[in-house]
Amino acid sequence: DGGGTELYSSSPSKVVLELTEDLKFGCLFGRCGGLGGELAGQAWYDAVPPRLEQQGVTAEEWAEATRKLANVQRLGGRCDAMRAIHCGCIVLTMSNLGWLCMCCPWSKCDPFQVAMQAWLDEFNTVLEPKGIFVKGFVFGKMQSGGQGSESSSKNLSVLVFALTRMEIKRVKDEPVLQAPPDEKDYLCWHCSAHHGRAI
Repeated sequence: DGGGTELYSSSPSKVVLELTEDLKFGCLFGRCGGLGGELAGQAWYDAVPPRLEQQGVTAEEWAEATRKLANVQRLGGRCDAMRAIHCGCIVLTMSNLGWLCMCCPWSKCDPFQVAMQAWLDEFNTVLEPKGIFVKGFVFGKMQSGGQGSESSSKNLSVLVFALTRMEIKRVKDEPVLQAPPDEKDYLCWHCSAHHGRAI
């Protein structure tokens, strides 16, 4: 089936499209800045990646999907005010009050995250009959190209298009938030505040 071991890099069984490596305030719910700015500048935005085209994704389907994804990105700052309040509670109280906010599943209410999941679900109705499945991931302390980083503001977000049955099963089973292997509590990604994230 040609499965690759690293989810963050393309292999015979998957196509990986990088979005952004910059994610500030990554401990806060949702995702500050969404997908990282204007998507139209991405190399993959205007043309179907060749291997997806080989499996039947048309130029029209790709153009519609990327246009809708750009609309999702416009919602990236909708919860910034709430995130600022949350951050203030943590910093100003210096007690458990702010951290109690991490027990609430705020990401499930974030318009950006909700729209991102809807985009994935809708696009997968087009892709799955072609033997493809797409899912978003975020890799902690990772830069473009899968290069490791010491900075917690470097968190590589990608779209993974699985192309085989084995890879599709694997991608579906993997958590969206991929913490560094030696940091299980990385940026509180295990907390309820991050549950329900699509990316």
